[in-house]
Amino acid sequence: IGVSTLESLALNGVALDGILCPCMNARRQQVYNALFDCDGTTLTRLCEDRALAISELGEELTEKYSDRPVYLMGDGATITYDALRDTLGDRLVLLPERLIHQSGYNTAMCGLRLYREGVRTTDFELAPVYLRPSQAERMRMEKLKSESNCYSQPYNPRSTYRYGP
Repeated sequence: IGVSTLESLALNGVALDGILCPCMNARRQQVYNALFDCDGTTLTRLCEDRALAISELGEELTEKYSDRPVYLMGDGATITYDALRDTLGDRLVLLPERLIHQSGYNTAMCGLRLYREGVRTTDFELAPVYLRPSQAERMRMEKLKSESNCYSQPYNPRSTYRYGP
């Protein structure tokens, strides 16, 4: 059964009341993120797993959840906290070190919940879900795009070669 790493991270804060905000460092001032509402016992997913700029996350947390504390966990929690603490103030809480990192137990609990809901996955169907292309894939796409643009322009020999003196 495939399990969301972000949901597994969010379970670190299941005993808290507020918005749980697992963040994994995606580099370049971006995070892989999801948001969960928690009442101290139950998680309710507020959005799908996603990759976004930390500034966009800050805007969303300010606009939609201004009345709730926001708890950060994951390897991107510290950079997110540093970037947003002036904006969100005391509402933004960085969980203690022992609750920041992913737990095998939480991952198993996510899998158990899905199993009880009837989710089944064969080994053939199980595959990682990437929220954005890797750096190498992005660079390749840019290269292919620029190569296709150079061939899409009409051929004009005067722009390339100079004839005459």
